[in-house]
Amino acid sequence: IAATNKDLESMVARGTFREDLYYRLNVMEITIPPLRDRREDIARLIEHFVQKHQSSVGATVTLDDGARRTLLAYDWPGNVREMDNVILRAMLLAHGDRVIESDLPPQVRIGAGPSIAIDVTTGNGDSVDPRPTGAPPRPGTLAAYEVEAILAALRAAGGNRRRAAQILDIGAATLYRKLKKYGISE
Repeated sequence: IAATNKDLESMVARGTFREDLYYRLNVMEITIPPLRDRREDIARLIEHFVQKHQSSVGATVTLDDGARRTLLAYDWPGNVREMDNVILRAMLLAHGDRVIESDLPPQVRIGAGPSIAIDVTTGNGDSVDPRPTGAPPRPGTLAAYEVEAILAALRAAGGNRRRAAQILDIGAATLYRKLKKYGISE
């Protein structure tokens, strides 16, 4: 079994993929549309990944209705791999035994709909905050959600900044810059 998101037939025609290998692999082709085009599968996949990660998390963690609605509304540009990682991260960052909407990454909350993570004072999802570095961001801004995610990752990692960066799926240097930017010393 082999999988790709490339058009191997056109690559063979251009000479960028070996023709003999193409014919060896092309016994039977199954095309699976992206997850955003299979909305009916999203709910089942969400449940699958929640069940899958129960043992990794070491607790029975469930999704509240708001988190579930947000996950169902999101387009999943990274398809199933993105969903798997988002759900695991949310379960690791959850306070207690329920994943709530704020446990989800900002890109999922913002991508799920315009009413999520919009700054009420400016109407922007990525509002400009004129405050100096180290000042706490205004509630409801993207920066506030970012601070919340960073603090949750630090708690989940027991204060270990490198592990927190891994949980957030960002580089350690990026995390250090954000810690400085938001004045977080935890």
